[in-house]
Amino acid sequence: MKDFNDDGTIDWLDSVKFFVDPKDLDLGSTFVDLLTTFEGVKYEAYLDSVGVWTIGVGFTEGVHKGMTMTEDEVQDRLLDEIARFENGVDSVVKVPITQYMFDAMVSLSYNIGVAGFKGSSVVKRLNDGNIEGAADAFLMWNKGTINGKKTEIAGLTRRRHAERDMFLTGDWEKWQSSNWKEYL
Repeated sequence: MKDFNDDGTIDWLDSVKFFVDPKDLDLGSTFVDLLTTFEGVKYEAYLDSVGVWTIGVGFTEGVHKGMTMTEDEVQDRLLDEIARFENGVDSVVKVPITQYMFDAMVSLSYNIGVAGFKGSSVVKRLNDGNIEGAADAFLMWNKGTINGKKTEIAGLTRRRHAERDMFLTGDWEKWQSSNWKEYL
């Protein structure tokens, strides 16, 4: 990537027109595809990979065993959830970004929570102008707590690589393949 300095920063950031204030962005059309690919859409509560009751499009707050939702309820809650995570990204990103960067960061925030996102190396590095470093920091978030131990989860590894690629290029489709491990 010849456009980056040796330290991962870029000098041309402010002059590139497709970099905009994150507060001027709404989620792009690829966001929902990415989100539903990795979260799925479920109308009955289930235990996720770390034993948390989940429903809808990865909803965990207020979910309990036996809970069900209709398609309309899932869509309504998804809109509310997305707004919360968009606002979380808007509140901490202090540099101009691309649509792809915004979508990837909202996806990460959606999965790790606003508090986790706000304190992440993704945010710190991006706000320091280190785009490559910020992209690589997505890969740190591939673990879940299982039986009290942080454990790498293959689905999270796949998702983080997809988000990283979306952040840098907007192209994350190869991570939908059943052969995704060949890209690692």
